[in-house]
Parts: sequence; structure tokens; C-alpha cells
Amino acid sequence: MTLAFGEHWRQKGSLPEDLLRVLRSIRQINHQDHAGQPPALDKNSPWGRFNFRAYILDATPENVGDQISTGNHVIAYGITVTHEVPVALRLIEAVHRTPLTSRQTEICYWLARGAQHREIADRCGISINTAIYHSRQIYAHFNASNRNELAANLLASIKTRL
Repeated sequence: MTLAFGEHWRQKGSLPEDLLRVLRSIRQINHQDHAGQPPALDKNSPWGRFNFRAYILDATPENVGDQISTGNHVIAYGITVTHEVPVALRLIEAVHRTPLTSRQTEICYWLARGAQHREIADRCGISINTAIYHSRQIYAHFNASNRNELAANLLASIKTRL
């Protein structure tokens, strides 16, 4: 929640207003007909894209126990949260898990982001020949022949570790 809404939402002592709006709008769903789309909120932050969806949950005697059998009316709500991490953050994570030197780690990140040798040299304060040399070493290490393959290999390395 903090990644999506920032630290300030905790200080207020309640849910963020955007999320409360989603919960309020769930009342519009017909309890008998779940064919419509559930209320949703898409929230973008520096940490990625978040999607919140609210649902009315099945409230049967088997999964809520004595509350229904005693005549209490039970409505349960659920919220699913999906988080799409930006590619740049996933690349940073992947690059930092490699056994490369700190200089090669930085160059590897910029290569995977699609930067040209001149841009990498300028950003890192090195000559273009040094940028090319490190690029060749990095490509060999990851068995890649271009920037796209390098990025794909890096991102795949994260998925296999999860």
C-alpha cells in the first residue's frame, strides 16, 4: 500500500480516499448478478502500476460459520491487488544480482536500457573505447549479441530466481 499511495496515507489512520471510493462503489454491484466488472482503481507511482479490484465474496454457511445460521446478515468483500514493476526497476534488480564489477554493472544496466556506447561513455565518465570493451565483456558473460538479448536474459534471470 505504501508503494502505491506513499507514506502519508498511514498518518491519516484510515485507507486512502481512492481505495475507499472503490469500496463504496462495490455497493452498486447487484449481489445476485456478478456479471459486471468489479469496481477497480489503477494507480501509478514511481514504484510501478497498481490495480485494485473489489469483489463481493461468497458468504455461505460453510465459509462464514455461525454468523449466517444465527440470522446475521453477512457480506464479505475482497480486494485483489496486482503490481506491475517498471522494467527499469526489474533491470536494476537483475543487474545487481550479477557477479559483475561495479563499473560493468552500471554499463550493463545502460546497455539493457538501450543506451548507445557514446551515451554510456558520457554517463560513466569513460572513453567510448572503454564502453565498447566493457560491452563486449558483458555480452560474452550473458551470451547475448545485442541489447535486446541482454535485457531479455537479465529479466529471465529474475523470473528463474523467484
